[in-house]
This record gives sequence, C-alpha cells and structure tokens, in this order.
Amino acid sequence: MNWFFRREARTLSRGVRRRFQGQRPVYGDRNFPWHRPRQLNFLRMVLAVGFVSLLLLASFSGAAAAGGYSYYSRDLPSVDLVFNRRIPQSTLIYDRNGNLLDEVYDPNQGHRILVPLREMGQNLVNATLAAEDPNFYTSPGVDPTAVARAVFLNLQGGGIVSGASTLTMQLIRNTLFTEQERTDRSLLRKVREAILAFELATRYNKNDILELYLNDTYYGHQTYGAEAAALQYFGKHAKDLSVPEAAMLAGMPQAPSDYDPYVNPDLAVRRQYYVLDQMVKYGFLTRDEAEQAKQTTIYLGRVQTHFSEAPHFALYVRDLLVQRFGYDAVYYGGLRVVTSLDLQKQNLATKSAQQHVAEVRASHASDAAVVSIDPKTGEVLAMVGSVDFYNDSIAGQVNMAIAARQPGSSIKPFTYLTAYMKLGYIPATMVDDRPIAFPQRAGLPPYRPLNWNFVFNGWVPLRTALAASMNIPAVQMLANEGIPSMIDTAHKLGITTINKPPDQYGLAITLGAAEVRLLDETFAYTVFDNNGLLIGEPLPLDQQRPGYAPYGPVVLKSVTNFRGDVLYQHTPQPPIQVVPAEYAYLITASLMEDQARVLTYGLHSYLELSRPNTAKTGTTENRNDSWTLGYTPDLVTGVWVGNADNSPMIDVAGVSGAGKIWHDYMEAALKDYPKTWFTVPPKIKEGNVCGTHDVYIEGREPVCIAVPLFAEVGASVPQPAAAPAPQGNGG
Repeated sequence: MNWFFRREARTLSRGVRRRFQGQRPVYGDRNFPWHRPRQLNFLRMVLAVGFVSLLLLASFSGAAAAGGYSYYSRDLPSVDLVFNRRIPQSTLIYDRNGNLLDEVYDPNQGHRILVPLREMGQNLVNATLAAEDPNFYTSPGVDPTAVARAVFLNLQGGGIVSGASTLTMQLIRNTLFTEQERTDRSLLRKVREAILAFELATRYNKNDILELYLNDTYYGHQTYGAEAAALQYFGKHAKDLSVPEAAMLAGMPQAPSDYDPYVNPDLAVRRQYYVLDQMVKYGFLTRDEAEQAKQTTIYLGRVQTHFSEAPHFALYVRDLLVQRFGYDAVYYGGLRVVTSLDLQKQNLATKSAQQHVAEVRASHASDAAVVSIDPKTGEVLAMVGSVDFYNDSIAGQVNMAIAARQPGSSIKPFTYLTAYMKLGYIPATMVDDRPIAFPQRAGLPPYRPLNWNFVFNGWVPLRTALAASMNIPAVQMLANEGIPSMIDTAHKLGITTINKPPDQYGLAITLGAAEVRLLDETFAYTVFDNNGLLIGEPLPLDQQRPGYAPYGPVVLKSVTNFRGDVLYQHTPQPPIQVVPAEYAYLITASLMEDQARVLTYGLHSYLELSRPNTAKTGTTENRNDSWTLGYTPDLVTGVWVGNADNSPMIDVAGVSGAGKIWHDYMEAALKDYPKTWFTVPPKIKEGNVCGTHDVYIEGREPVCIAVPLFAEVGASVPQPAAAPAPQGNGG
C-alpha cells in the first residue's frame, strides 16, 4: 500500500492543482462561481414517472388491496420539512487571531458547522457527486436505471437487495424518516423515499439540495456535515481539501464506521481508490491525476473528542455566552465567537507554568494558574487554569484562575494605595518595623503580626516596606486607615470576592486573610498600571454593585450567528478614573525598584525583568499558595502556584514558586515589544522629600513619619521558635 497515515502530524499544504478543462461541469447557483444548472432532461423525467409506476406494479403482490399511488403516498411528510427544520449547529470559539479554541455542541446531536455550498470546495463536491450521484444535476431526484436494476433484483430475491439511492433520496431518508424507517429495507420504504425525492427535486433548487446534503451527512465520530468532518479528520476547512483528502471524505457516508481511516485505514484507502476511479469515470479527473492522488500521502489530524486549546478559558467563555445568549443559542445556534485570547501568549504561559511546576513538584506543588491582561484595553490575553486540564490527580479541570484563594502579601498594594490617598503617606514616609501588638475585641488576645523571617528592621521607608513585603508596616497602615477603607479601595479596582463584614477579616486581611480570584486581582493591578484608570468591559446591569468596579476584564470581542449577523461587538468604553492618577503611580513607584526589594529577595531576583517593571509576591499561611503579580506598561500578569486541594507546599514561596513562572513568561511574551517607561502623571514630582530623594505629589504636604494607632510599639512577642506562621509572606 502506497498510502500511510500519520496521526497528529501536519496537514498537507494547500494547493493541489485543479483542472476543469474537458471535464464534466459542476453547477452552482447565482452566488456560486460555477456553471448554472441545466434544465431537467425531459426523457429522464418521463423515465422517473415510469419508474415510480414500475415500483407500484412490482410491489402489488405485497399490497394487492391497496390503492396504488395513494397507498404509497399516504401519511408522507411534507418535503418542505427538509429545509424548514431546525438544524443544530456547533458554536465555534476563536482566539483574537482566528485560531479555533473550542467547538461547543450538544453531544446527543453531534457537532456540525453549516457553510454555504460555495465554501465546500470544488474537490469535495466533485468527489461526492462521483461517489454518490454523478447524474445529480440532470436527474429528477431518482435514477430510473439504477432503480430498475433494484426492482429486477427485488423480483428475483423477494426483497430490496440493491440500493439505487440518489443523493436526493439519501437526504430524504436522513431527514424525514425515523430511525426505524431508515433501517427498513422493504420496497414500501423505497417507493415512499422515491416519491418524496422526486417531489423535492422538482420543487427545490439543486444547489440548495446539494448544500443541505453536504451540511447534514454523517461522517463518523459524532460529526455531521463536510465542514466539521474536514476539520475533524484533516484539520482544515472543506474548501481547502486536496483531491485525495476529498475522495477519502466523500467515500465515508456510505458506511462511516467501516471507512473510518483511524480504525480501518486499509478499508478507507480501498474506498478512496473507488471514489477516485469514479471521478475518472465521470470526467472529474484524468487517469494521471487519479493515480497521482493515490500515491499522495495523507496526514490525519487527531480525533477531536473534546477541545484542546486553552480549555479553561474556553469553558469560561462558554459560561459567559450562556449568560448572555442562553443555552440553546450556544449549544445549537452556531455562534461564531472571537475572543480576546492570544493563543501564542497562552501557549507561552502554559509552557512556563508546566516547566516550573515540574521543578517544584518534589516540594508538593502540583499546579499553577496564569492570567495575562493588556492594560490598555483590559483584554485577557492568556488564562491558564491548571498545568494539565486532563489530570484528575491534581484536579486539573478546576480553573484556579477563577478560584477564590488567599492571596498573601500580593494584596498589600491596596492597603498602601489607601494609605497614600487617605493619610497623605508617600513612598518616602518612614514606618517603624518593630514588634507591635494590636488590641482585639473582648475575649481575644492582642494581635501581634510578625514578619515572614521573624526579623525586625526598625525605621524603613514605605517603598522598602512594600517592595520587600514586610508584614508589620502593612498592618500598621491598615490600622491607621481602617479596614473598611482598604476594602472599598479593593472593590473600586475590581476585587469581587471580599464581601463579608470588615470585622470578620480583621487586620490580617492585609496579609491575605480574605480570598480573591487571580483573574480579579490581575485585572485590579491594571488600574495601577493605567495610573488609576479602569479600562474594560461594562458588567451586565444585574451584576453591577454599588462601590464595586463597573467594568470587568474583556473576554468577548465579537459574536455573530452562522449567517454573519452581528449579535455582539465589543466597543471600547471611556476609561473611568477610579483613583487619582498620582496615587496609583505611587504604587508603581514603590514596586519598580529592584534595590527596594533587596532585604527580602536580594538583587536581580526573578522579580526583575530586562525592562521597567513592577512585581509583588505573596505566600499564604503554611505555604498553601504562592503568588506573583506584576506589570510593565504593556502587560499585566498574575501567577498562582499551589494545590487545588489546599494542601501545603514545602518551602515554596512567592518568588521561588510563582515568581519563576511570572519572570519567564513575561520575558517571552514581551520579547518583541519595545522597552517603554511608565507614564508619570503631571502632579508627580521628584526631589528632596522627607529627607531623601524620592517622588511626591505636588501641592500636598507629605506625611514623613507613619505613627501607628491603637497599638503598643515594642510589645513583647513570642520567640521565633514558638511563633505561629505568619499569614503573609515576603518570599
């Protein structure tokens, strides 16, 4: 055998030469760039009428008491139902560049993609006609010669032993007959089928019939229609099929399971050879072209039993579509959905997550999630929900990008932003990083926060306290500004999950005691990047809440139906200044210097990129979660590492877990971007302030020393050996 099949290989390049000179023409309607159909041959029509009469006469022995034609045509469905019926269609979800991410369909209906006849391609149409009905355009829906042969064999054998079904008769059988009727091999069914086919062919345009046949035929593997089948078996559109590919596909409808090239490659090849020979016989190919096709290697794609590109993102999009358009529209309506995702960045994020989780798996870290957003548009460019969607041992189908988890110190910027706005603090403001105790409500001992390494650094600027992720200064900031103020700030920027009364969180909220979603926190960081501007998609009215961000991340760019009618088009909305630009910039200024992080991370850690950037880590109590979030002027990315079952890791901190993934992904994703600096708001000035050279806000007197409230500085604390693990962590 000269053919061989190689799964999961690249498909053949397009461009098999098409020759039509001297061949039988294939006809099309006014919108299809082929010839117009001939009028039905009068002799064929006469023969067809005679054929129906012959069937009636041949079967009178089985229906002697019947009334001829009325007997066979009684209770026949209307042929109008062939076209006037709901045909389920798959919804197709694409990335921003047209790469197919997902096909959504009801598994009980199979997946199908309706396309007009002009998009079926000459090769597939020729092969189908040659295999199934070479006289399709000149016959009245039935083939008198073939049926006469079937009747003759019927009279000899006492039953239908030869098919004689035209393409039109097959369409009738598949659309108007029940499952029981389709498997009935009696002459009665054949007569009823022929009557309906004759009526359909004389009432409807031939191109419409052929188009519906090619869109509705079963090709195996729950696949209906040539377009879905071409994507299923060859990974390309029907119009792009080569001659050998088209011949193989055209040969399948007669017996899809028998001619399945995955299961029975030898039988599939023999059937394909038959179709190629038929194409020669009826003038669609020359003998040399057919022989060349037989010698051509076909590469099969992988059987698509489920989606394989960005599965968590695809499921997230499904849910959004169902909320907006309803279940039926998504699973039966054939929507065409263009999303914000950049599959190239998605693959980079997946690769980085998988590689580094493999490195820390021995430390009981099994999973990671990544979200990457364009701050200028609010569009989600990457969403990795786990390192392996199909791995049940890590609960891989749980989308950790939208799961609520404790964020550790990655939530501290919201505390510092609130302090900058409410208390007049700036990055140069000095804070006392020493043991401290905060009174709690009656019956509870004082709250004594500790730094992650049990080291106290004395007086430090807020820039260093935030960048090096010191816990005690963060709790002092929160005590001074008030928990409700910090929560309000988080809500304005896009955090959706901190919904309990403030006193249920306590001061530990600034160390990560409240659960957030990676998607939300990454989106909230875009506000820092945008100097206080909220840019995104307006939330549906029923999802908007007072005090919360009215915009969310952009995921859908456009939605059309299969006809091309626009159902939704994302239109950029005016940005909302949710916090003043100068205060948001102070967070960027606090997080962008590598020198400010040195006390915790040392110089040139994974938090430093080859371009201006910010970064903030977070590690939760008992090492359950490792976080890193950071941004450049062009990209905001958040990373989580941990276990879906919330079991602790062993010595995997924010920078050593999520930080490595974040660093490698950001460097790869930004490789082709020019290096740019953050935009400095007009009110931000630089100079001598609070005894040091730093940034400050013009016209506002800075507070140079942050004095803790309601706390006892220098209070005794347990020794490190007996101290509980802190809820927030700098590493």
